Amino acid sequence: MPVASSLETVLFRQHVRMGRGVQQRAGPRLRLIIELACGAAALLSTVSLAALHARYVAAPEQPVARALRDAVAQMRYAPTIRIVLTSEDHARCAVATDAAPGVAFWFARDRGVALLTEDARKQLRVNIVNVKCGGKAVPRFVESESVVANAVLTGAGRGWLKAERSGELYDLSVSSSNSWAVAGRAAFVLFATSTLVHYTLRETQARMLRFTAELRETISSRRSYARLVTRHLLDSAAFAPIMVGMLAFLFEFFADQILGLTILTLVWGVELFVAVSVRARASVLFLPQILMAYLAALHCYLFKWPFGFRYVALGACILYILHACCFFFNRHELKALREGSVSAALPRDTGPACDAVSTSRRSPPRRQHTD
Repeated sequence: MPVASSLETVLFRQHVRMGRGVQQRAGPRLRLIIELACGAAALLSTVSLAALHARYVAAPEQPVARALRDAVAQMRYAPTIRIVLTSEDHARCAVATDAAPGVAFWFARDRGVALLTEDARKQLRVNIVNVKCGGKAVPRFVESESVVANAVLTGAGRGWLKAERSGELYDLSVSSSNSWAVAGRAAFVLFATSTLVHYTLRETQARMLRFTAELRETISSRRSYARLVTRHLLDSAAFAPIMVGMLAFLFEFFADQILGLTILTLVWGVELFVAVSVRARASVLFLPQILMAYLAALHCYLFKWPFGFRYVALGACILYILHACCFFFNRHELKALREGSVSAALPRDTGPACDAVSTSRRSPPRRQHTD
């Protein structure tokens, strides 16, 4: 049996096993509740993202930005601004004469000045302008680094911002590109990532099946399998540079290792679900395009607003993908398994062409009438 057909057979068995497990552990009512809950959570996340973006990114006229305008006037004497979010119960921000305890951010025009440690600033006698903000100036349930970065862009302009708690350094000279450039970057990153993930997933599964068949044959013939295992390990090691390259590629584009790793994991999960459980005709026609549209929207947001609420957008994208997968799995995949429109003989219902072939195989030949 060819490797491709045997791989498709294994994936179909996994799909049948998953369908039976879902039907045994969750009834129709519970599956519907999970589907609706994912949809409601996705809509709520979208509304939250729109509200946060409108308040802190599109028009960030907030107390932090107003206080930074006063601090920028003193930067001719002090090249560094220290922004502190205290625990005081108010939303006011003002230039202070002394430092206050709290969550600190350092802003400077030069990268080297922003990276200086506390001891280095004291040794070099770097003058500092302190901006103290109350605890309500930046809500605690949002990404404070995104709020401060947009406030600095509005109040102080371009430069470098360092978050003292996380150690992240933000290049505020990176501006949002035009729509065509954003769409091109999003399409390039998404195409490259999905193609490499699809290739790696298919190749590793095919090689594992080939290795299993060869190992079974070697053991049955009582031969040594050390050379076979060594060869398989060397073949599998060839995919390590691909994975490392993908991670470095995403780290370079997103400038956030956690975000890049999470997006790569999300693409892996989408590709795996499509390979295993997208088999009904409606799923094959619509679900891959819907999932790709969600991922493209996420990439466009991340590239258009590099200092936006990235993790809120990522959470909304994950919820939308979960809702789409639950919707098609509950309403089409399980139905196709019950009705037998997908089976071991026809593991993927790809459209009318397959129906025509299967019908011609099942229907008896017509009799020819002769005069």
